[in-house]
Amino acid sequence: MKKIFFSLIAIVLAMPVTAQEETPAERNKSISLEIGGPSNFVGLNYTSTFKSGSPWEYRVGLAFAYASSSNIFTDYDSMRAWSVPMGVNYLIGHHHSKLELGAGINVGLYNLHYTEWQPVSSTTGDTEIITYEGTNKKKNRMEYFLYTNVGYRHVAGNGFLFRVGITPAFNFGEGNDLKGLWLIPYISFGKAF
Repeated sequence: MKKIFFSLIAIVLAMPVTAQEETPAERNKSISLEIGGPSNFVGLNYTSTFKSGSPWEYRVGLAFAYASSSNIFTDYDSMRAWSVPMGVNYLIGHHHSKLELGAGINVGLYNLHYTEWQPVSSTTGDTEIITYEGTNKKKNRMEYFLYTNVGYRHVAGNGFLFRVGITPAFNFGEGNDLKGLWLIPYISFGKAF
């Protein structure tokens, strides 16, 4: 009788441990809200492994970005962008915590608002005065950037997903020269299922 009793207690105690260890492996899909990183500003992302138990996963999302500038180093006054970040990740680790290594592309439509300045000449007596008159303009253009990411991922037993890391991002200009390189931190919260 004691053997049966202790065997049942051992089985009951082992069940939650086994369930906790298997739960994150079974949760191979997730939806998350990401701030920064591949989403640029803020985005909603869906991730899924290519097959159950695989460390490889793909991600696709919808992101929005806004920036306002009043300095001489940019060619716009404000920018709005809707973009689609897409990529693949490789997950290293076991159970709840994993290292996330990824690469991908973010392609989007950027709406730029800017001021175009034109010289205006006027004369007062013998003096010519040149002033500049600004005209508000806007244009749309397709833009992209390539990225990699290195981060930490935690999936709790209840499916709560937390990610944090850094995204080195870059794009190429005309003539295939490197146009820009940025380090964009990210944080993400979501649900794994």
